[in-house]
Amino acid sequence: MTKTRERAEKNWPPVVVGGAYNTGVGLMKHLSQRGVSVCCIDNNSTQPGFKTIYGKAYKCPNPNYSSDEWRDFMIDLSRKLGAKPVFIPSADRFVSGLSKNVDALSEHYHFHQESTVVQGLFATKQRQYEIAAEHGMPIPLTHYVQSMTEVEAFADLASFPCLLKPLSSAEWQ
Repeated sequence: MTKTRERAEKNWPPVVVGGAYNTGVGLMKHLSQRGVSVCCIDNNSTQPGFKTIYGKAYKCPNPNYSSDEWRDFMIDLSRKLGAKPVFIPSADRFVSGLSKNVDALSEHYHFHQESTVVQGLFATKQRQYEIAAEHGMPIPLTHYVQSMTEVEAFADLASFPCLLKPLSSAEWQ
């Protein structure tokens, strides 16, 4: 039995995929093969989405570090696309960026606002550990540090060996 693939209709909005890594490229392929106009964004132009045939890639600010600039970039991109696009984040940093800018981006993009806020709560390890601690889950001594002074202060409290993790998995790069 052959399954018929649904094709995009002329009135379907374009899609912006947040992330140009393999997950985003796979989504772009799936959508473009069905006739959906699709593009992707990423702050790292070495990702495979910048070389794909499935849609254009746009280099954007990193929403984890430049939230306001990323928001402004996204608003400008929606205007360039000429229609209110659907936004689908395929990487944690774009989930976080969207959740921080729900109100500003809701008039420019289609996305589910309530679930975006909830997803944003779990998009970074910092917030995951905070939620676990708030609910009494046993977790190792955990601190989010942003300076050498904070690292040195944590070193006075920590037991070694200890594990260091970036805010999101993409930041290991």
